[in-house]
Amino acid sequence: MSCFGGLMEEYKYISIDRFDGPNLSSSAFFLSHCHTDHMVGLASSKFLQTLESGKDIKLYVSDVTRGLLLADPRYVKLEKYIASLPLESSTIIQLNVEADQLCSVAVTLISAGHCPGSVMFLFEGEEGNVLYTGDFRFSKGTAKRIRSLHTFDKKKKDIKSIYVDTTFCTPNAVYIPSREESVSSLMTLIREWLAKDENNAIKLLLSAKYGYEFIFHELNKDMNCKIYCRRRNLYQCLKQTYSVLTENPDSARIFACMKMDKLDLVGEHLNFLSINLSTLYFTDQGLPEQICERISDNSYRYCFSFHSSYSEVCDFVKYVNPNNVYANVIPYSTASLEQAARELTLKCGLKLSANPTLKRSKYVHLQPGKVTNESGICKQGSVKRARSFDLSDDDNTQDGWDKLLSITGNKSAKIVEDVAYTELMKNRTEIIPDALLRPNPSYNNNLLSSCNNSSFDIPCSPNCKSPTRQEIDALHVKLALGDDLSWNS
Repeated sequence: MSCFGGLMEEYKYISIDRFDGPNLSSSAFFLSHCHTDHMVGLASSKFLQTLESGKDIKLYVSDVTRGLLLADPRYVKLEKYIASLPLESSTIIQLNVEADQLCSVAVTLISAGHCPGSVMFLFEGEEGNVLYTGDFRFSKGTAKRIRSLHTFDKKKKDIKSIYVDTTFCTPNAVYIPSREESVSSLMTLIREWLAKDENNAIKLLLSAKYGYEFIFHELNKDMNCKIYCRRRNLYQCLKQTYSVLTENPDSARIFACMKMDKLDLVGEHLNFLSINLSTLYFTDQGLPEQICERISDNSYRYCFSFHSSYSEVCDFVKYVNPNNVYANVIPYSTASLEQAARELTLKCGLKLSANPTLKRSKYVHLQPGKVTNESGICKQGSVKRARSFDLSDDDNTQDGWDKLLSITGNKSAKIVEDVAYTELMKNRTEIIPDALLRPNPSYNNNLLSSCNNSSFDIPCSPNCKSPTRQEIDALHVKLALGDDLSWNS
């Protein structure tokens, strides 16, 4: 979940992915993509009043994001204030910073590979070149192919600061399968299940409204069938995706559902195989080479990510080589944004910045069963990272945001979720056969089996002593990134 408060150290008259509190004083707004944790305040009356203030204030987005917004009734009222910008083309925007004072900044949108319409923003102006990534999924080597990060003579641009997606910047997430690997394995399972009985059907459990379109297209192409999706109308601006979906449950055998959806219209004669598409579980509980897990006879958990792995983020940041690194997300194993930025900076071999700490949102810890007021919101205090097994680019978190904002007014705040998957954990019964495991040649299988042994005496540990958890994490990072495996004494 994004923890970015909306304002950067540079270009402080611009707000990105946050539309409440102090952001309402900004002269321009930018939305990287249509996931709820990046849209806080977007549907509020106060944000609309800001746009209507007569100062020519706009919400800048990609063409696809504009289409998705206007397909949602909540955002139709913003239509005349939404300005779409082209990809990979610099656009100069003039802004009213103060009374009669104009400021110009060049903005370039870079496709982020996270979900439909998702983009990064590259700002260029008097305060330097600043890159805001939003959420992204890049494979290694992608950065060097991005034209906008280079000058006309193909030299890298000097980037002053990067505000980067650090969702999976944790040693347990150094490797995440590509979408192609995940979908290839997923289709094998689906194909076999549907072939067993004509009454068999598939229920894909989704945690976000957008981001699974690649799965829909590949299933449609491989099996020549349409996928049921209750929210099909939201895809009207994406004709190709719209064409592979259906809102008629009687004509489908594959159903794409938000995890809270109920398939009341579907006949009881269907035998459903439920597939929970997740990522965080596999970076916290699964083995490094694991791509899926069987929960029960009719239930599986599958690894599918539209965020970059730790090694992919490192590869991108290393290439960009910014002067300052700011984290946008607190990884689940990290205590703060500052710690996440510091660890990523050091891992990428960059110098630590002497800049002051960026001001961020205040945090509120939500813990089921422990509430201190009628709204169910705990009092503010020290932040603890809640255990969760599904990451929330989620539209299911909107109610929580609404409750939080109702008691905090214009103050920026963040919900740290605690998703209750304890019962599912108790039901873990079987690991999927080798044929469905993802390949990861960077890991040594003998070493991995040793990791499960409590004694854990392996030759590469100093003096054959049992390593600490920090040493194990460091070893996993080195293995995944192909670094030198010698230990520091």
